[in-house]
Amino acid sequence: IQICYIILSEYVTIRSLTTPPSYVGPEDEGGDDISPVATPYRFIMTTPGLDGDNETTSFQSVDDPSKYLCTVNNSTLKLCDKDEFEDIADFNCAASFKVTENLYLNDSVSFESCASPGHFI
Repeated sequence: IQICYIILSEYVTIRSLTTPPSYVGPEDEGGDDISPVATPYRFIMTTPGLDGDNETTSFQSVDDPSKYLCTVNNSTLKLCDKDEFEDIADFNCAASFKVTENLYLNDSVSFESCASPGHFI
């Protein structure tokens, strides 16, 4: 799935370019797993990412500020908080994405998982 992010005032949403109108959002009511849905999660982008690297960004949930978009189990996206990780460095890495320009489309930005290199949103 090709993904783009849309800036809406103070927050962003993440939308699929190949299967509109799908957004990154909750897999089921009240769940934290991520799947294509019609109603998106809203995120605040922070740079540098939680890993402290100036070339990364993190996506903090607007609706639950204790949670961040994370890569878990090598390639699954999930909303997580630091209490779900044994080590804060692992959480910071899982919640950080390297910003890469023009990888798939001209004038686009992709986000490579720091926890699972080679996997992009």
